[in-house]
Amino acid sequence: MTDLPPRILMVEDDADFALLARHALSRAEVAASLDVVGNGEEAVSYLERAKVEPPALVLLDLKLPKLSGVDVLRWIRAEGNFQNLRVVVLTSSGQDCDREEVAKLGAADYRVKPAGFRELVALMREIADRWGLSLKQSLQ
Repeated sequence: MTDLPPRILMVEDDADFALLARHALSRAEVAASLDVVGNGEEAVSYLERAKVEPPALVLLDLKLPKLSGVDVLRWIRAEGNFQNLRVVVLTSSGQDCDREEVAKLGAADYRVKPAGFRELVALMREIADRWGLSLKQSLQ
């Protein structure tokens, strides 16, 4: 058994947003490591390598190069090892058709990317709380 913090996989092609998310997780005092990949193909490769120890959560953008977020989610749900993997869609799209499609595919949650950093910190704290990821202060 390991004392390493849980891992979160973020699939995000916007490097600036991924950096902000990393800072927001830290500011929210979430004791989880964040691994970031920049496209859908990299997400599938990452998950194939992580079958034995999958991440605790996937934060998945929908509009990605090489393989869309919807296609990544479809792949995750088709893979026996990942059928129960929690996937939170974190995207700029607020369209109902996108929400409905990912809900049918088994996304755990759907969130529109917040416009400001404070809102992103609050969202990261809420996600950590909802999905049972440890907060740093609870580890002390």
